[in-house]
Amino acid sequence: MAGERAVTELPGRDRSPRQQGVDCTTEIFPVHHNSLRGTGMSNINPHIGLSSRSNGFTLVEILVVIAVMGILGTIAIPVFTQWSRSIDSSRGARGAYDMLREARSKAVTTKSQHMVAFDQPNRRYRMLKGTRAYNTPSSEMNTVVQDWVTTGNEVAMTGGATATSTDTVNVRFNADGTANLETPAGTAVVAPATVFIGMQGGSGRTNAVVVSTSGRISLQ
Repeated sequence: MAGERAVTELPGRDRSPRQQGVDCTTEIFPVHHNSLRGTGMSNINPHIGLSSRSNGFTLVEILVVIAVMGILGTIAIPVFTQWSRSIDSSRGARGAYDMLREARSKAVTTKSQHMVAFDQPNRRYRMLKGTRAYNTPSSEMNTVVQDWVTTGNEVAMTGGATATSTDTVNVRFNADGTANLETPAGTAVVAPATVFIGMQGGSGRTNAVVVSTSGRISLQ
């Protein structure tokens, strides 16, 4: 027709799939499982990410966890208790060691006897000051320099005097820095003294503070 353009379809060209009403995702790119064999992708689960098991634990799993925790607790608690007692014993011995060193230093600088009194039944000790450079009677060692310090641990002493667990035993330091152990009767004995600090009942670690007659103090 005049004035009209004839629209013809070129031979050999088809309409686009969308124009034909075809689903591109299923027709143009079909996925065939057979074509994926040998590529390692043939076992892909199309429902991946979806779990058929509901969240939670079974009764058997809970009982197993409880049993394991009980076993671990049985092993760990005694070990922790022993470790804690060892720490307490070390701390108590360190405190006695520090006070003995301070008493010796004060005796030398002030030219007056100082002593550390160990109250074994009550597990405590304190520092006292005398009025003389040497041989101060116990009745005159009444100036408290440091009051009672409780260790919480067993305190026992050995040395040149015999002492029982009910005695209060003193370690004296003279003005020249030498030391002696005072017996429960108040008699000064020139002999090394060893202070043992450990746990009640003998369990746990026992630490020793050794005072020699020269006044040397060591922690063992």
